[in-house]
Amino acid sequence: MKWVRRAVVVLVVGGAGVFVWWSMQAYACKKLEDRLCAFAADSCDNVRKAFKFGKPTPAACRRGNQAMDGIAGVDTDLQVIMVTKLFSELFGMQKMNEAQHDAMMLMSGIAFDLEKHRSPDADKKKLIAIGPTACMAVLYRLRDGKDSDEMQAILWEVLVGLRGKDLGDDGQPWQDWCNEVIKANRTDAVTSPAQ
Repeated sequence: MKWVRRAVVVLVVGGAGVFVWWSMQAYACKKLEDRLCAFAADSCDNVRKAFKFGKPTPAACRRGNQAMDGIAGVDTDLQVIMVTKLFSELFGMQKMNEAQHDAMMLMSGIAFDLEKHRSPDADKKKLIAIGPTACMAVLYRLRDGKDSDEMQAILWEVLVGLRGKDLGDDGQPWQDWCNEVIKANRTDAVTSPAQ
């Protein structure tokens, strides 16, 4: 009879342990999803869709939470770069990350050229040459609304150049198109278990 009680206790404790372990695994991803939504409130629906369909591993989510811990107190522009990099690694989008970085640098160059009353055409051509994978950075900068009217007009021209046609003034068709670009450039390297 004692062995039956012990077996029951072991099963109950073991079952509770498995439940706690499973809950902790899911919690890491939910926590990261909520943190990314808080950081990019305007894109929260897209963040939630990415987690729903991308299904990152709990280990990747834990690494993401650690990275989010490191952005506190960092300059806002640098935070955007860090979160974009985290997101791209989480969902296997390194190509997108490289394009975002290059696009951000080129957009800064365009803004600097405009400040100095120089032609931004060279950087504008380079930005368009990156191709559709630069869409996220350009859309983010347009939504930010902190740029001059001249810079905003250039960014719209770049967006049309990246797409190859104008999708209009409404942001949703542009976001939908960019989501498709992101989806097409995603790899599963990061969402599979770490080796």
